[in-house]
Parts: sequence; structure tokens; C-alpha cells
Amino acid sequence: MTTDEKVQNWFIPLSTTDLTLQQAHSQLDEFGLEQEDVPLIIQLVENPKYDLPGID
Repeated sequence: MTTDEKVQNWFIPLSTTDLTLQQAHSQLDEFGLEQEDVPLIIQLVENPKYDLPGID
């Protein structure tokens, strides 16, 4: 499975009770994206330096 496929398939709902947040985060760390691989729109929305109107 490629990194792209892993990212698309990784989803752990908040209602999950068999994993802690730390365990879920560890799973993401196994294949997480590098900063330069994160789409620009995500970088802009998640970056507190940018105040984009209509996106809160």
C-alpha cells in the first residue's frame, strides 16, 4: 500500500474506545506526510499566521 493510500484510508473515529489518542497518533506517525507533502490549502487553514476570511 502506498503512502497516498494509507493517508486516504487512515481514519479513527472519536467514538473508538479500543485505542488511546496516543496510539492513534502513533499509527499516523508510521506513514505521516512530510511538511512539503501537505496540500497548500491544508497548510493555509492550519497555520495561525494566516487569517483567511470565511475559514475558521
